[in-house]
Amino acid sequence: MKALLVESETILPDVSVQQALLGQGLGVLTVTDPLLASSVAKAEWPNLVVANTCGGLSDVGEMCLDLDGTRLDFPRLIVWDDAAHSRFPADAYLSFPFTSRQLSYRIKKAIGTQADRFVRVGDVCLDRLKRSVRRDDIVSHVRPKEMQLLGLLMEHSGAILSRRKIMKEVWETEYVGDTRTLEVHIHWLRRKVEETHHSPRRIITVRSEGYFYQVVEEGGALLGEGSPRFGGPWVADLSSAPMPAPARQLFVPHLSNGPPAGRYEILFWRIGWRGRQAGQPAM
Repeated sequence: MKALLVESETILPDVSVQQALLGQGLGVLTVTDPLLASSVAKAEWPNLVVANTCGGLSDVGEMCLDLDGTRLDFPRLIVWDDAAHSRFPADAYLSFPFTSRQLSYRIKKAIGTQADRFVRVGDVCLDRLKRSVRRDDIVSHVRPKEMQLLGLLMEHSGAILSRRKIMKEVWETEYVGDTRTLEVHIHWLRRKVEETHHSPRRIITVRSEGYFYQVVEEGGALLGEGSPRFGGPWVADLSSAPMPAPARQLFVPHLSNGPPAGRYEILFWRIGWRGRQAGQPAM
């Protein structure tokens, strides 16, 4: 799962919750400007937004309004060391200092029924709650059967699924005498997740067998062609590294006069551009 962490750029290391979130097995994207939080959330679709109000984070109320304005209903956890900060709307609250067990419990409480909301495979993310799919920065609506079919393929990425299995799982029938319905839905999905539906790279037809979902990493490489799948967290220096479109749109304007005084970095488990592994020398 992926968390968006909003912390003050002047926060002290012993007050930051970044390492605590990584310790929970979360991929973490960090921003230090609360007014950028909604834009990053719309671009990255995090499972959870964590606002650490310790260390003097400003504009928290406006940030909450902006997040609500996206209408994407991202769960929100607020970490506070001042009871006054508990007035901001959130799905769960956590007072500082806290234990690992307390953090785990609050994360589960905040996420609630959204634990299985997102299916992330390579450069595609399926949102089951909002019935939409995103490839890079392109978002498309999916119908209920399209959502079930795509979710099934993505959850079994790399494995061939027979037409019989797909018909049973999605349409609750074992009849495969006429699979035109399946073929039409595959066609619709390819229009939404492929660069061109005539030359699919993700949803692949296996003649006389069925279909399988091939992983295409961020940046367009097939899995195993140079982009690390796991090995994180990874850190991207946004002042110099080539960035994918959403990050470039969000941060480059702020870097036009040189690197910002604050700390702008993205941490996550999979990266499609040049970066360095946390704790390792820069490449």
